[in-house]
Amino acid sequence: MGNLVILGKIYGEDYMLVRPDMQILSKREILAGLKKHHMIFTNYATMHLAIKSFGNVGVLTTETISRALRDRIECKVHAQQVVIFVKKGNAITINYLQSTNILSNT
Repeated sequence: MGNLVILGKIYGEDYMLVRPDMQILSKREILAGLKKHHMIFTNYATMHLAIKSFGNVGVLTTETISRALRDRIECKVHAQQVVIFVKKGNAITINYLQSTNILSNT
């Protein structure tokens, strides 16, 4: 449960997640889903990481390969992600994350 408190602080109030199926979720919806469905990452790797900053806004792009257990069901994802961060005072929050699946031959 402590991780949800931390995520609640990291995600901006206007946080938006765009999933590969184009489903859009808010901060409240993400945190409620994680509270209801236990999820743990068992493997997470990033490649081709790039970060650009524009004043108080940062944009991160990366390719990720991950495995997670959600309600004891294994999920495997290979995706390109775009994350937008905003700095207000000393706080940095994630305000947007979009994930697009990458098709692989493996």
